[in-house]
Amino acid sequence: MKKTGFVLMVLLSATGSASAQDERMIVDDQTVDLYNEALYLSESGDYKGAVTNLLKALERTPDARVIYLALVTPCFNSNQTTLLKEQLKKAKAYFPDDDEFYYYAGMIYQQENNQSMAIREFSLAIARGTRRKSHLLPACHASRGSCYLKLEQFDRAIADYTSCLALDGQAATAHANRGIAYFKTGRPALACADWKKAKGLGVTSVNQYLAKYCK
Repeated sequence: MKKTGFVLMVLLSATGSASAQDERMIVDDQTVDLYNEALYLSESGDYKGAVTNLLKALERTPDARVIYLALVTPCFNSNQTTLLKEQLKKAKAYFPDDDEFYYYAGMIYQQENNQSMAIREFSLAIARGTRRKSHLLPACHASRGSCYLKLEQFDRAIADYTSCLALDGQAATAHANRGIAYFKTGRPALACADWKKAKGLGVTSVNQYLAKYCK
């Protein structure tokens, strides 16, 4: 039963991904057990235990895409992002055209306030994701836009938020942040329109801007 569950997870992970053709089924029983136990530990909140099991699974099957992806949540939740960065580097070597690994690497650099490296990783993710119309493209553009916003490169931020919204018009934080970038570049009418849209989508932080600048 454990093996069946694991193979199902591999298939679900690979669906819609250009990396699916590079991913093989995993039939090693011990790898299966380690992976399934890691999922259980992660769901139970034992993130460090989950990471330990996943690393053991990778020692046995180092080219398993689904195991690298499974590391993301427990590593972030247990503050093991340095370890995750190392594992993502290995994953990118196995799957150089997979946008997900570049996206998660970008998230780590963004968390570390290393905006230039985050932009590099998000850009690599966008280049790969665009080719396959990845579901992560809106998030990649929004995240890179936030890096540019922090660096006060407002026109670049606007371009990325606009790309994000062209793919997902309901991306509330993209509206909110593009509003800030518009305001910073002297376009208050556009800023207010974005903030109103963001408020309609449930972002309450824009209320202060609406009250102060959008009479």
